[in-house]
Amino acid sequence: NLDADGEPDQKALAFGTAFHGMTLEPTKQVARDVVKLLTANDSEIINAMRSIVWTRFGAQFTNPRTAYIEKEFYRMLEIEVFGEVRRYYIKGKIDHMPKEPTDGVRLVTDLKSTSAWTHERFVEACVEYGYFLQAYTYMLLTREKRVLMLGVQKSKRPQIFEVYIEEGSEQWAMGKAYFVEQLLKLDESFYTVIRP
Repeated sequence: NLDADGEPDQKALAFGTAFHGMTLEPTKQVARDVVKLLTANDSEIINAMRSIVWTRFGAQFTNPRTAYIEKEFYRMLEIEVFGEVRRYYIKGKIDHMPKEPTDGVRLVTDLKSTSAWTHERFVEACVEYGYFLQAYTYMLLTREKRVLMLGVQKSKRPQIFEVYIEEGSEQWAMGKAYFVEQLLKLDESFYTVIRP
């Protein structure tokens, strides 16, 4: 989100950071510079959002340091991934990557706080904010074939919106097209010769 001057909205960033931190790492203290941008109302909303995620997904969001899931210990929250495409170094941070109970495939999951009030509006936000590009990049870096964009409405009575992006789907193709477009722009600037 951008503010009126076209700069990143610091309050929206603080809200998202606090929501991620309180949901994924509840034992960790949220940074003071983040907390000072939040109101008491923001904190109530974040607690409601965290609560619905934990209620809906239960043990999947258990602290990885103590979790015993699918008979293995593994780090599943806030996973940093790195890769290189052509000569460009790419990195990302995945919120969650549990094994799905049905087929054992890891589901790359990204939490999104959203102002959307319907599933359709959240899908539009995924396009607007480049979430399909993010999903494609995560699939590229992890070699997994499925990403879940998990939208949690900013509300004291939040809804959850689930958007699954599968390899080969329309959303995957949109993400790939945007990814290639960005690479071509980088190539263009890489080869530009500045002449006097």
